Amino acid sequence: MATILNKISMTLRQLRWRLTLSYTAVTVGSLLVVGLIIGAVFFPKILVPDTFLSPEMMIEVANRSVVTIMRSILSQMPIDYEMFSIWV
Repeated sequence: MATILNKISMTLRQLRWRLTLSYTAVTVGSLLVVGLIIGAVFFPKILVPDTFLSPEMMIEVANRSVVTIMRSILSQMPIDYEMFSIWV
C-alpha cells in the first residue's frame, strides 16, 4: 500500500514540475509576443514621426534614386540588359 502511494506521490510531483515549466514557458512566450506587438506598433511612431517624412517627400526621394540608378544602367553602351532585369 505504501509503495502505491509513493508511486502516486512521485507521479504527482513530476506532473507538478511539468505543469510549472509549461506555465513558465507559456508566460514568457506570451510576454515576448505582446512585447513584439507593442514594439511594432509604437517603435515606428517614436523613431520616425509622421512630420519627418511626408508621403510626397518619400515619393520624391524614391524618384530621385530610381532616376539615378536607371540613368547609370541605361547610359552604358551597349545597354546592360542583365543588370536592368536584375534591378527591375
